[in-house]
Amino acid sequence: MNERDNRLKTIRGIIGSSRIASQEQLLGLLEAQGWSITQATLSRDLKALQVAKVPGGEGGYYYTLSGKGNGNTDEEPAGELVEDFRRGFISLAFSGNLGIVRTLAGHAN
Repeated sequence: MNERDNRLKTIRGIIGSSRIASQEQLLGLLEAQGWSITQATLSRDLKALQVAKVPGGEGGYYYTLSGKGNGNTDEEPAGELVEDFRRGFISLAFSGNLGIVRTLAGHAN
């Protein structure tokens, strides 16, 4: 395994086990584990892992793995994303060939 793969594995582990609210917080945790990288490198790594930022429920947002980032397929979304949808969903209505999904503020991204 090369250095980048090891770093991505470490990032997956941190995001999978903690609620990370910012890249700065994640950089601090990576530095504590011996990784010294720039914010630009971290940003590229998060993009490669398909990391998403989702509402935290108590206000604020946190990073979560989605899609290929945590091994889930498109047919099997991350449980946290499903829970977020359930928290924000209000109603579903149809008008002709359009579907209208009503959500709480901040959940329609």
